[in-house]
Amino acid sequence: MTQQQLAETLDQSAIDQMCEESTIEVLDAMFFEPPVKPPEWAEHPSPEAARANVMFEGSLCGRVSVAAMPPVLSSLAASFLGRDAGEIGESERWYILAELANIACGSLLSRLAPEGHMRLSPPIHVPELEGAGERWMKLTLADGELYFAVRIS
Repeated sequence: MTQQQLAETLDQSAIDQMCEESTIEVLDAMFFEPPVKPPEWAEHPSPEAARANVMFEGSLCGRVSVAAMPPVLSSLAASFLGRDAGEIGESERWYILAELANIACGSLLSRLAPEGHMRLSPPIHVPELEGAGERWMKLTLADGELYFAVRIS
């Protein structure tokens, strides 16, 4: 199946459902942090949120974006690294945002195209304006909100 044929078989509701399932699974299994309420869809995260993108190409092309405020990233980093949230600095917050973006992207792609072949870029920090206008999945965690967006091109 070509890239275009595969992309055409995926409708937005299927992508949304797979994004919800894979992201919640990653948060629960890797970060021990399940959402405290069902996901919601929003237009954008807070302008102050840290953001990372992972680009992918191959059987499908696009990107996964993740955004969160520092307290959420500190809590996730503490769980992931086995440390106290008060010990988490900016470099660890960036590391956990990048790691979460990478893991979430891989998990989602394994659902979207289980037989596909993809190459992922390293996670990159992105400015606030990039991704404007995209639909973001908002997950409410104990320490705040975490946002995910997927773009298939």
